[in-house]
Amino acid sequence: MKNKSAKSPVRNYYVSMVLFAILLYTVAIPIMLFAKQLWLKALAILLAFLLVKFVNSYLGVKNFISILIVEKDGDKFSSVLKPSKYFSPSAQYRALGSYYGGNHAETVNVCAKAIKSGEGRNREYFFAEKLALTYFELGDDEKLRAALGYFNLYTVASKKGEAIRRQFGYMKFLEAYLAGDIYACEKAIEDCAETYKRQYANIYEAQKNCLFAIACFRLGEKERAKALFETVISDAPKTHFARIAQKHLDACAENAYALVNPEIVPDEDFEIYGKKMRAYLQIRKPVLFTALTVLVIIILTLH
Repeated sequence: MKNKSAKSPVRNYYVSMVLFAILLYTVAIPIMLFAKQLWLKALAILLAFLLVKFVNSYLGVKNFISILIVEKDGDKFSSVLKPSKYFSPSAQYRALGSYYGGNHAETVNVCAKAIKSGEGRNREYFFAEKLALTYFELGDDEKLRAALGYFNLYTVASKKGEAIRRQFGYMKFLEAYLAGDIYACEKAIEDCAETYKRQYANIYEAQKNCLFAIACFRLGEKERAKALFETVISDAPKTHFARIAQKHLDACAENAYALVNPEIVPDEDFEIYGKKMRAYLQIRKPVLFTALTVLVIIILTLH
């Protein structure tokens, strides 16, 4: 039943894309073929391209991201985004699935591989953030500093650096945590909540409470941490944040001052897609590009 539940969003995504493709070809192809004005043909091609990108993004949110923001089910979200024979989520979706499913080792592997291999090109800051959050949850401050350093290096070099830092506000929270400043942590985490709550209120509320509770736990405010952990478990029981919260509550009950987590380092042999899927993707992209180029040339020459 769980496997069937995980396959359903993927099936819905593909069915919706096929129906959209049929509708697009029904409307756009006649315009491209029979329009007399060249500019109208060019406009039809451009609109078709933009529509494909928009619909693909919309269906991704509707079928995959909604599992997080509506159902708040991190395990289901993670299982849906596992690669299979016929489904290959992007590196970004793999990182999201691994992180929100609570699979720290896979999150580290996906993010490190995406950055090193170039799969995360122009999105390095996204993967650096997920690495930093993972190492924070694990309590590995040394690797957390390294991930923050990489994120800051990228934002300094980027023309959109300030906008990126505002968008990924958790990094400011993590910097405050490393500085041992609980008040700066609280301010930063609240600023994050304001940034995220407009779209993803449900899941990010649980994440915000969990991250700040961990900081409180490690910086000596155990009673405040306990109250926040209990809130996380109550509000989002199907997320890995609830599991983290329960572990910390157990530690509080045993008067422990810290949790000991295994050290996680990237696996050099890890493959984001698997060898067979990677080979397929390497063939698919140039074939599709060539086919689309030929189609555009044919349409334009019919003028």
